[in-house]
Amino acid sequence: MKKILTFTIVMISILLMGCSSENGPKSVDNQFLSDVSKATEARWEYLDKYTDESESVYLKEAVKKELDILEKYKTLNEEEEVFNDPKLKKIAEDYIEALNTQIESIKYYTSDYTKYEEQWSDGYNKRSTLLVKLVDEYGLKLDEDGFAELKENAKAVTEKEKIDEEIEEMVKSINFENVKTEYDWSDYEAVVENSTSVNFEGLEINVKLLDKDGVTVSDELVWVDNWNKGEKKKLEFSTDKSFSEMKWELGSYYIK
Repeated sequence: MKKILTFTIVMISILLMGCSSENGPKSVDNQFLSDVSKATEARWEYLDKYTDESESVYLKEAVKKELDILEKYKTLNEEEEVFNDPKLKKIAEDYIEALNTQIESIKYYTSDYTKYEEQWSDGYNKRSTLLVKLVDEYGLKLDEDGFAELKENAKAVTEKEKIDEEIEEMVKSINFENVKTEYDWSDYEAVVENSTSVNFEGLEINVKLLDKDGVTVSDELVWVDNWNKGEKKKLEFSTDKSFSEMKWELGSYYIK
């Protein structure tokens, strides 16, 4: 009986060892959150100590402080390490992409400052919204002073995205109709209500007129100014071109 019991215990131990080796790759979810905290802290500490390098140099070095810690999560050996949470994995990929966007922008710092600002802001906006998501949804702990500006920026970005969605929905609802044709000119109009939550100082609609082969024969600009929410305005343009299809999209806009 003792031999049978001993044999059973040995077999159970062997089975348990086998199971532990088959548990699969290690989760990096918690480690990633810890490293984000370390990475942002390293960046802020570097910026606090910044003294006399040129701005482009210190900005690049600041971003590299984060990338040096986080870039490994882009190329995990998934036989050994994985994200258990697919949403967190996507956040990690997007965050690293945002950092690389900022690194890429610095190439244009002296040659094309407008392009630099645009790309740097894109990375900054994405980075700030992702950090807020990590704090709110995953309990990420960050230094409050360092995080304050990013948090405010994320709020502004989220509000702008909401407004952009409202405007896009309104633009989709536009239906231009031919109201008059005289000689070679045709007039097109659409009565549209400002269904968004904002008042516009001005808003631009870009209209493309295409022939039967999908070739653009004319670009028309429709501009509306002083357009308050809930107010209806008449959008109009005229053309002497023959076309088979009309497409339009949002251009620039300015909020009061």
